[in-house]
Amino acid sequence: MNMVASPCIAHFFVTALQQRCSIVTHPETGETVVIDGGGDSDRIIAWLDEGIGNPDAMIGSFAGQRKVVALINTHAHFDHSGHIPYLKEHYGLEWWMHDDDTYLQSLAKLSGERWGFNLPEPAVAEHHWEHGDVHTFAGMDFEIIHTPGHTLGGCCLRLQIEDGPDHLFVGD
Repeated sequence: MNMVASPCIAHFFVTALQQRCSIVTHPETGETVVIDGGGDSDRIIAWLDEGIGNPDAMIGSFAGQRKVVALINTHAHFDHSGHIPYLKEHYGLEWWMHDDDTYLQSLAKLSGERWGFNLPEPAVAEHHWEHGDVHTFAGMDFEIIHTPGHTLGGCCLRLQIEDGPDHLFVGD
């Protein structure tokens, strides 16, 4: 198991809907995971790459250079996945989500337009996970807990932390 001690977890409340995009940074390596990159990608990229601006909330701290190594999602509502294409292009990374949200993701642009958002063509996830999987991103283990209901492929992501309580990313 790759349990991490005291990761830095930054939260950005993005889009007019104020959904949470979480940024998790390994405290020793600076390797970083973006969870639910649904909006305000310019703001998030500026903070990640250049330290410009501030997150809306933060647990822990990290003063070094961050390197984004993974893009992952709890579910595929447009406010959680709408800006994934921009993040994928900027960082040259592949994207992870549950396969049961693939059809919903294909509708992200259309769904966003109904709410007045201008979004790019929807991203396609290169990787999918299943309930009970444990995936290591940035040297940190995330347990996948499939929680269908809010969406068919909705998942909670449990970050296993060595020196404190685990952190659960639930989406909405």
